[in-house]
Amino acid sequence: MKVFQNGKFISCEEENRLFRVLVEDGGRIAYTGDTVPAQYAGGEIVDLGGRCVVPCFGDTHAHFTSTAYLQLDTRGPDNIADVLQLIKETCESIDTPFITGFGLSPHAVKENRLPTAKELDAIVKTPLFIKKYDGHSAVCNTALMEEFLPRELMKLPGMNRETGLCGGEAYQKISAYLVGEKKISPEESQDLFDKTIHKFLSRGYNLLVPVEGMSNSNANVELTQANDGKTPLRFRTFFQTLDVDKTLECGYKRVGGCYLSALDGCFGAEDAALREPYSSDPNNKGWLVYDQKTITDFAVKANRAGLQICLHAIGDAAIEQCILAYEAALADFPRKDHRHIILHADLFPQEYLERAGELGLYCAVQTEFVQWKEEPLEFLVGALGDRAYEKHPLTKMIAAGLVLANGSDSPCTHSNPINSIHCACNHPKAEYSVDILTALKMSTLYPAMLTCDEADMGSLTDGKVADFVVLDRDILHVPREAIRDIGIEEIYHGGVPYCR
Repeated sequence: MKVFQNGKFISCEEENRLFRVLVEDGGRIAYTGDTVPAQYAGGEIVDLGGRCVVPCFGDTHAHFTSTAYLQLDTRGPDNIADVLQLIKETCESIDTPFITGFGLSPHAVKENRLPTAKELDAIVKTPLFIKKYDGHSAVCNTALMEEFLPRELMKLPGMNRETGLCGGEAYQKISAYLVGEKKISPEESQDLFDKTIHKFLSRGYNLLVPVEGMSNSNANVELTQANDGKTPLRFRTFFQTLDVDKTLECGYKRVGGCYLSALDGCFGAEDAALREPYSSDPNNKGWLVYDQKTITDFAVKANRAGLQICLHAIGDAAIEQCILAYEAALADFPRKDHRHIILHADLFPQEYLERAGELGLYCAVQTEFVQWKEEPLEFLVGALGDRAYEKHPLTKMIAAGLVLANGSDSPCTHSNPINSIHCACNHPKAEYSVDILTALKMSTLYPAMLTCDEADMGSLTDGKVADFVVLDRDILHVPREAIRDIGIEEIYHGGVPYCR
């Protein structure tokens, strides 16, 4: 038993409380208040020195195995020459049949373009596949295109042999093929998982919602679920498929996510589905991957089966399709506590806000995307016009009754909960910025609610796990523009300090 005293505890309960003492017993919170009751007077005293304490964080959207298996991260340099040098140096240290990377962005370098296949050929002879920062397209070198990939993949829509850029169907099928070709032993895989789990734990997370599975393979779902319970990081995995029967056969409770469960693309590739054309191209409204009947039939079947559903929808046309499917599913088979999810929910149609709130939908949002170096506001304004400022209208969404739970979309961002809180409080359109306590709950209580874990975690409440983070300043009393500068000093899981 430990008595943590002289702290500035923020409970993050729906009715938030501030208190100075927390007692941990058997890994659980036994008491919270301002004085130490007599029955706990003999406990080990931990003096927090007046520091601020909040619950551990939840991440409601991550591609965990993609993060774990990442070989090459191209983010950092601000020009093509340095990007190519980074790629060259990293690839020289890797001995595999092919190399996968992540993070290319034309918006993060002064040349405002991607490296070409010809430039990659000059520095790397090994087959190379580097995804863009948004995870929806990639650049390949000639060795990958001509020596490694099956011919039929090279013929798919979205493949450009000259530039090496692939998107759309080609990107999806090639990504799935490379995942299947990645020969990693169980021991190597677990080692990579352990390192990635440590990364999330060291940043203060105790709850993670991965989306796993490509080409209807559930192998990565099994890998993540096998790690649940082995460490303080809880996994609540979604099988990203539309195959309800297979999901049930595997015994899973959650279905959807990205990949085969994505209703559209993304703004970076200008293929997120819009109701009006892109400002940058009057002939382009993006891409709805499925027709309405397909998505509605899936939602009806999954909802009737008692599954929790998550669907990727970024553009307003995709969000409309998602809500219509959920409406049909819940009209067919009403469920009071379904907790179905709109993933991303970027450009929310105004007339659907209240309808979505009345359905009791959750939104797994990524507020770091409103201040994203790899996809800056200037690019979004060029692509979307004034709609760029309507991306993630957080206060409107909350006012409509939607529950917003923050996430990272790792590896798209570096999974930094403090920065996620900062971005929620510093929206480019000031009226959409939320207050600090709401932003804090978006990374603590609401992720736990999204996964139906609020009885066990998400707030500093008697009976819940004693998982909490000690900050270097009081987050409720810093200027909102300085939130991202807050540091994490200590992390406790079950009352035990975590070694970072």
